[in-house]
Order: sequence, then C-alpha cells, then structure tokens
Amino acid sequence: MTDWFAIAPTLSAAAAVVLLPGLLIGFVLQLRGLWLWAAAGPISVSSIAMSSVVLSLVGLPWNIATVAGFAVVLAAVVWLCARVWFSQSALRITAADDAQSRHEIRLGSRAFGIVTAAVLVIGGAIMFWRVTQSIGDPSNISQTFDNIFHLNAVQFVLDTKDASPLTIGLMNSPSGNLGFYPSGWHALVSLVVLMSGASVAVATTATIAAVAALIWVSGAVLLSRTLWGSGLAVTLVSGAVSAGFAVFPLLMTYYGVLYPMFLGFSLVPVALAVVLGLTRFERDALNLALPTRWLLLLGLIPGIALAHPGALMALLAFCVPIVLAWGWFALRASKSPLKVAGVLALFLAAGFVALLKIRPPKEQATWWHITSLFGATKDFVTSELDQSFIPVVLGVLVLVGVLVALIRHRKTDISVLGMYVVAAGLYVTVASVPVWSLGGARFWLTGVWYQNVPRIEAMTVFATLPLAVLGASWLIERLVGWVRRGSETAAGAGAGNQARRLSIAITAVLAALVLVGVQSSAQLHRVIERSWKSYQFTEKAPLLSIDELALLERLDEHVEPDATIVTNGWTGSGLAYAYADRWVTMPHVMVDFTPDALVLNGALNQMAPGNEVCDSVEAENAEYVLDFGKREVHGAHHDFPGLTGLSKSPAFELVDQEGKAKLYRIVGCGPQSEGQE
Repeated sequence: MTDWFAIAPTLSAAAAVVLLPGLLIGFVLQLRGLWLWAAAGPISVSSIAMSSVVLSLVGLPWNIATVAGFAVVLAAVVWLCARVWFSQSALRITAADDAQSRHEIRLGSRAFGIVTAAVLVIGGAIMFWRVTQSIGDPSNISQTFDNIFHLNAVQFVLDTKDASPLTIGLMNSPSGNLGFYPSGWHALVSLVVLMSGASVAVATTATIAAVAALIWVSGAVLLSRTLWGSGLAVTLVSGAVSAGFAVFPLLMTYYGVLYPMFLGFSLVPVALAVVLGLTRFERDALNLALPTRWLLLLGLIPGIALAHPGALMALLAFCVPIVLAWGWFALRASKSPLKVAGVLALFLAAGFVALLKIRPPKEQATWWHITSLFGATKDFVTSELDQSFIPVVLGVLVLVGVLVALIRHRKTDISVLGMYVVAAGLYVTVASVPVWSLGGARFWLTGVWYQNVPRIEAMTVFATLPLAVLGASWLIERLVGWVRRGSETAAGAGAGNQARRLSIAITAVLAALVLVGVQSSAQLHRVIERSWKSYQFTEKAPLLSIDELALLERLDEHVEPDATIVTNGWTGSGLAYAYADRWVTMPHVMVDFTPDALVLNGALNQMAPGNEVCDSVEAENAEYVLDFGKREVHGAHHDFPGLTGLSKSPAFELVDQEGKAKLYRIVGCGPQSEGQE
C-alpha cells in the first residue's frame, strides 16, 4: 500500500481530470450537493471527449491548456442557457410526503450533508482499497490482449497531440481503415500523464482508481436516492452496496482488459437518474426545469458514447422500461394520447436504429454461451455470476428488493422491475443460447456487446444495485420502526427525541452490517484474486515478463528517439512504444501492415546490402529489433519467419539483453550500419 502513497501526485492529477471540468460546468448549470458531485465526473468525461473532437477538427494541439479552455467555453455556453434562457435557480430538493415517508429517517440539511459526504468518502475509500488489492503495485499493467492497444494508444495521443476518436485508429491503420475508435479513456489517461509526469502505466492505474472511487460510487448513490428517496437508510446502504459488486467495476478492469467499457458503464447511473427525472419518476422532487434536465442529459451522451458505444446502448436498453412505464401512466392520464404515442414511437425507433448501427462486425462477436437455459436463469436469480460463488448477502437483498417492488408496484418500482427483466433477458440469452441459433436472434439482442457474457454481467448491476438498496433499506426501516415504536411505548410521552436518536444509531449499525456482509462475499474476493494475478509481472507472465519489463525500461538508453523498432506485437515487445516512446512496427496485434513491414516480418533475417529487405528497412526507418521469444499473449502462435534466428546472423548486433529478452541493432544493410557508429 505504501507504493500507492508514493503516487499520490498522480492520483491527485487523475481526480482533478475527472472532477474539475464537471464541477465548473455543473455549478453554472445550478447543480448543488450530491447532484453536483455525482454529475461532475460524467460531465468532465463528456467535456474532455467533446474537446478531443473539436480540438482536432480546428487544428489545436491536445494539452492541458486547450482542454481547460474548451471546458471554460462550454461552461460559458451552459451558463447562458441555464441562467439566461432557462432562468434556472440553484437546485433544491423537496422530500416526498407519502405513505412510504413514515418509515424513513430524515436528517436536517446540515447533518444530512455531512452524512452524504461521509458515505461518499467511505464508499470511495473502500472502492479505492479494492482497486489496490486487485492491481497490486501501481506500476503493474494488465497482462491481457487489449492492453497492448490501450497503453500504446495513450502514448500515441501524447505524441500526435490529438485524442480524437477519428484519428486514434491511425496508430493501427495509417491508411485510415479504422475510421472511428472510442478514445475517451485514452484522452483521460493522457491528461493525467501530462498533468503529473507519470508513466503511461502508472497514469492508467491512477485513472482506474479515480473512475471507480469517484465516478462510480457517487453515481450509484445518486441513482439509488433518485429512485428511493433521500432517507438515511437509503443513503447509507447505497454507499455500502456500491463497492460490493464483483461484476462491476472490478470485472471490467481485468477482463479483456475493457477500460473503455469500464469508463462508459461508470457514467451510466447518473444518466439514468436524469432520465428518471425527465419522466418524473424521481422519488424526491427537484426544481430543475425541463430544459435544464434535457441539457444535462444531452451533455452526458457524448461522454458515454465516446467512452464506449456499448455503454450508450446499455443506457438505451435500461431506459426502455422507464420510458415504457412513463408512456403507460401518461396514456392513462393524458389528454393528448397522440403526443405520448408519438414520443414512445420516436424513442423506440431511435433505439432500433441504434441497435442496427452501433454494433461490431459479426466476426468480432463470436463468444460462446456458457450454460443451459436453466443454469443461466438460476445464476441470474441468485446473483451467481462470473461462474463463481453466490454472493449471499447481495443475492438476498436483491430478491427482497424484487419482492418489495412487486408488492408496492409504484411507478419507480415498476421501472426498476422492468430494468431487472431487461438485465435477465440479456444475461440469459447470452449465457445460454448458442451463438448463431434462433436465426441470429442472440446476435441481434446482444451483438452490440460482442455476445460476450462478462460484458453483460457487468451491465446487470444497473438493475441489481437499485434493487439491493431497496431490499436493504426496506428491511432496515421496518426493523427500526418496530424498535422505535417499542421504545416509545415503553418510555411513554416525551421520549420522541430519544427514540429518534436510537433509530439513527440502529440504522447506522445495520447499514454497517450490510457493508460487512457485501464485502465478505467470496465472489468479490475471487474476482479480486483473479485480477491481482492478471496484473503481476512474473517470469512467465502472458504479456510482459520481469526480464522483458527490465529491458523496456532502459530501452531509451540505447535506441534513438526517431528510430523504429521491429517487433512481434503478440509477444509484448510492441509495448516499447508505451514504455520508451520509441515507434514500433507492430503497436498492437491487430494492425494494417505496410508492404515494407510485411517484408520485414517475412524476411528481415535474409537482408543483404542492396536487396529488397534493405529497401524495406530504410523505408520503415527500422534500426533495431526486439526479440521476446516465442511466448505470445493468450497462448497464441504467429509466424514471423523474418524475426527468427537473429543471434546466428552477422546482420544483427546484440545491444542489450535481460534473460531471454534481447535488443538487436540492424547492421546488415551496408551504409546504414556506418550511420550507427
């Protein structure tokens, strides 16, 4: 843990990146309290994502000053809209006054603000602690396939001074075949590097911690309170539960590794809270004008979409039951059924078009099912996801929440039950239906998430978290109410204050027990253990071994800044770009090779002065070769015959070696070798 204290400046930079733009813009939008804090992260990501596109289009470089300048301009536009056009006053919350309220414990505004802040601090601290456990040393990297791209893409942003989703794909495809790639994650990490001076690896770790502890936890608390009100039990339990799920956020920070989806999903709870307000399904009334709500929602969408389009589709999927419930109640009460029907038709049509357009090619979405229909249904109902253990406390709380919602069947209850059905339908389909069965129905429903079980497991938290909070808060409020009535009866008149203090104390104790219960989950511990193993540097690590890391860390001592290194990216050698800022011929495993790079891959070891290989060496500015042996990430095997047998050829000079990891200088093309003297 002491290593994490050592990167405090980097963690501070990550917190500043994910909060400061959003705090400024949210404040001028007249958000206050929890709404301001929870929305700050998603607003910051959206501002940064939009600036990546705008700055690139107008030709301005990507740096702290230009990104901050864009945020200030955006804040001015928001101020003009909210203050001048909408006449929006500062946010106020009016607590609901209904039958449910008699079971709730509510505090005065000052005490309530202190409690809310404490919940966010404690929940965030626990989430941060879990992140440190799941990664280990902050300089560790995820030893996974996709991380080759994610680390190198951050360095590409820093080198090109361009974080646009329209240009970041040029790293893999200089010809522009990859026309769009969601770059929100890489934009964030690059700003952390620029602000702190940390390495790409450490900045990545710090950004994981900031998103999980600051954005996710506060968003989960906001969503829960929007649905179930700002009672003490809901507030305390939502903080406790937010850091207790195995499937999110920790699963997304080691599986894949899916950093963009991790970021995008972390933004969804706040957007769902805004949608609930637009449909007037929020438990406590806010004085936000309708145009302000729409401005906030529309402002959040770019960040979610540019973090990962799959996150935008998750938002749409879980909005379907909310909008349908709104339409049902609106049609029953409205004098304008055609208008309501038109809104529903427009929403469903837009969602259908998005479902058709926002999806990967079929050949990239071929993950298989993992169990039977019965098995998938059982796993979902018991919360036994990630093919591991049943999280007993969370599983029971979710089922209690389902029962409470079924019995009460209020508007918010119906909406959340609908979200639960959506989560169940997606999970059971992807977990139990064979890939191309039912006429491709599985692909139609889940293809946007690559027909991939872990991705959809992570999404289920949008339904199960609110239900767990409902179940826990309902149990606590009923138990506290029973104790309070007994106390008042025994003490007689004048015992109201004492009974209230006792109720607050019991609520806090029970919420603490919920926290202990969810944190003791064997499922959560198993995910942390798996994650930790996937982040360690070992002699046989799947991506970078200890020896390979050591060689990369001193690479800049031997390789000139403008030199290109020939690599087999599958072995991890392509990470020379992220670690040493030296360009490589294979910055990811999925690249569009130039004709000259293909020549090097196939025949570099056959070079001779004046032959075709030497022409390709010169064209690629290739001066070095990294040889990390034959071990490839994910146990893959790819033939690059030109990169074998280098030690036996006089055309290559061994420059540095750590264990079996070797750096060679190319000296076999005559005049070029003289330039290296």
